[in-house]
Amino acid sequence: MNVAHKSNQTGAAYKVNQTIVREFSSVIVIDGNGTNLGQMSSGDAYKHAQSEGLDLVLVNASAVPTCKILDYNKMLYTVQKKKPIKKQATSIVRFSIKIDVGDYKNKLSQVVRLLNEGCKVTLTLRARGREMQHLATGGLEVITNAIRDLETQARLEIPPKIEGRSVNATVAPLSKKK
Repeated sequence: MNVAHKSNQTGAAYKVNQTIVREFSSVIVIDGNGTNLGQMSSGDAYKHAQSEGLDLVLVNASAVPTCKILDYNKMLYTVQKKKPIKKQATSIVRFSIKIDVGDYKNKLSQVVRLLNEGCKVTLTLRARGREMQHLATGGLEVITNAIRDLETQARLEIPPKIEGRSVNATVAPLSKKK
């Protein structure tokens, strides 16, 4: 391959082929199977890699640099494939049974803002003291009203469920159509 010096997706640069020959006089070479071929001049290592139709890639730039003979594009693909998948953040918005209309609208606008950022949102209502008597009716009603008001901006992921002293439901942003 005729690759001189490329940067990977994370921004870090790998030294490849001619760049290694220019910068280092001798290198330790490891072939594609992991066999140590020993220390040799960087020019000879590059010729050896070219004879196999592969690239010479610097893997460790210590006192005596270590290079590996491999397919550079395949290495970049596997490095990119191993990147961890970004976990989607889950935010919590708390409601109360005795919530007023203005406070309710503020909470909904907060949920919409979080959904627009791409976060999943858990709607939580926690009953305190005598509110426990009204949890099944009033608490569930507040959460279901919020879900109904958000149906144009979000999809219901976990339906409302009473768990001890609280009612919880999770909504996620609608998938974007291309």
